[in-house]
Amino acid sequence: PAPATSTPSPSPTATPVLHTVQFGDTLARIAQRYGVTVEALAQANDIADPNLIYVGQVLVIPTPSH
Repeated sequence: PAPATSTPSPSPTATPVLHTVQFGDTLARIAQRYGVTVEALAQANDIADPNLIYVGQVLVIPTPSH
């Protein structure tokens, strides 16, 4: 038989956390909820204007840096 090869399993942090923007959400509120900065959230999602997000928009939540 062929030797078994092991594929490294993805780490738990490899799965992105997503947030779908709801009516009334702001980047500041979303950032606070997930423990990240508004700047990190905007950068991770290529948002040029942090005051402009849309209902239904799916945001990738960056991993909080400790």
